[in-house]
Amino acid sequence: KRKPAFSTGLKHNWRVLLLEAQQRIREVEAEGRLIVFTDGSSIIHDDIGPVAGFGAYFGSKLDFSDFVPTREQQSNNRAELRALLKCLQIVSSLDSHTCWAFAIDSKYVVDGATGGAASWRESYWVTKSGKGASHIDLWLEILPLLEALGRRAHVFHVHSHINLYGNDQADALANKGRESSPLFSYLLPGTSPSKRRKVDIPHVSEVFVVMSSDEELNLSYQSAKKRFKDSGARICDSPRPHRSPTPSPSSPSDFECDTPEPPESQDFPT
Repeated sequence: KRKPAFSTGLKHNWRVLLLEAQQRIREVEAEGRLIVFTDGSSIIHDDIGPVAGFGAYFGSKLDFSDFVPTREQQSNNRAELRALLKCLQIVSSLDSHTCWAFAIDSKYVVDGATGGAASWRESYWVTKSGKGASHIDLWLEILPLLEALGRRAHVFHVHSHINLYGNDQADALANKGRESSPLFSYLLPGTSPSKRRKVDIPHVSEVFVVMSSDEELNLSYQSAKKRFKDSGARICDSPRPHRSPTPSPSSPSDFECDTPEPPESQDFPT
């Protein structure tokens, strides 16, 4: 006899994951928190290599999309971290009594933001497996912001591509940010190599690709050379300067969250 569709792999069925995510969102909203969905996007293009962007959906005019700076590694993890960092910078400048929750579909970012990165910092950026931690520069910016917000900032994981409205909106914003990258200006789409134009990246006179020892770049030295050849960029092998870990600011023990009226678009469709 044929087994029912849900008899195996139940936890991997997108409908079940969607229901779990919606239940988690209701629980977070019941705590009086405003939910922000963040996402990163990275795609490898045949001619220019990987290009990354990020975005966040607040359900209000605070929504944003942007590209990962061209001098940085164009990876999905870096895009996800950039999205969280910009969100933290935004909410830190707003009302100090509002509580926030960040719904992120990257396990790497969620694990790091909920204790992993703080542990790496205590062990001088060495992970439990004995390897050097990646993206230290961004974690050094993210951790102080999280610690300053204390319990007013909550980070939790949601699965991607399960028709969860907020996550889908963040995904669209991340794609929009990726497509706005100046890296695309190097080529005229659909033209042969002989007809490609030389275009300078706006506001960038020199592009440095730092081959760092603490993270693996997904661009090799030779591909980076080819990528920036037309712009007259200089390729630099200098190591990333050492930065000592910053002390953790103490989180407030007592705080009171306002329960703000969420914007209309915060009533996410189910």
